[in-house]
Amino acid sequence: MRNQAGQQASEFAGALVILLVFVAVPLVDLGIIPVRLGLAQSLVSNSVRKLALSEKASQAFRGVEENRELSDALRSLGGVELRSLRLVLSIESSKSDSTKKLIEKPGTIPVDWLPDGANCPCNYMLKLQADADVFPLVIAPLPGQKVPGLTGPVPSTFVEVSHWENLGRDPTTGEYFVNE
Repeated sequence: MRNQAGQQASEFAGALVILLVFVAVPLVDLGIIPVRLGLAQSLVSNSVRKLALSEKASQAFRGVEENRELSDALRSLGGVELRSLRLVLSIESSKSDSTKKLIEKPGTIPVDWLPDGANCPCNYMLKLQADADVFPLVIAPLPGQKVPGLTGPVPSTFVEVSHWENLGRDPTTGEYFVNE
């Protein structure tokens, strides 16, 4: 006579494989994306804060163009790939809510928008926009299907703003640091 012990082990193994492959792995795969999104948002926030502490606006704009620190930091997270960066100086007049000016190049602020201009007092803010792809842990090969987070990366846009700190004048040129 044969022993009945262990007979269901082969059935249980198949069910366990199905559970792992079709439930646990996709949940872990999708669960890493919010973690990477949060870490990337934090890196972009820290980066724009550092740029806002620059002495001159030209240094901040040059820092985005030349410095690959943010791109390297995002890449070191694993699974976050930077596509583009855009830095803008946003000036909002405190006199009226609808008055706003966007500056994309240093040294191009109109005289009325400078700290002693006609539209002041103003809030000067650096706005950094980073477009990136956030990859899951494992990309599932589903032919003909495009599902962000399963078959490819999740396209994401991170936007952070920080107040420009230095509203003083350069003693040698007499220009405002925010416009140099």
